Amino acid sequence: RAQMMHPLHFLLLFSVLFIWGLNFVAMKASLSHFPPFFLSAARSFLCCLPLLFFVRRPIPPLKQVFFYSMVMFVIQFTLLFLSIHVGLSAALASLLLQTQSFFALFFAIFFLKETYHPRQT
Repeated sequence: RAQMMHPLHFLLLFSVLFIWGLNFVAMKASLSHFPPFFLSAARSFLCCLPLLFFVRRPIPPLKQVFFYSMVMFVIQFTLLFLSIHVGLSAALASLLLQTQSFFALFFAIFFLKETYHPRQT
């Protein structure tokens, strides 16, 4: 017999979804005041700043960490901000961003020679 989800958990779920949706509306609104490259740099800086104080230095070489962060965050969000700036809707931008998981899987299989098993999903 399936258990019903507690109403508080539903409220938390929809709160997260609401905040996530507002994130893309805020991106679109902020692009009317700031250029996309500045917004991407500011986002990266503001996200990194707290990590410097609370997260230990990563074990992989810094060159590898730098390359990963450039590809997965800086380039990704710069392109996202550019696309919103030239007219992509906030709703479509949120869907576009979610395709990241498929690209990550594709790159891991073809470039890093990772193996994929359907049970991993």
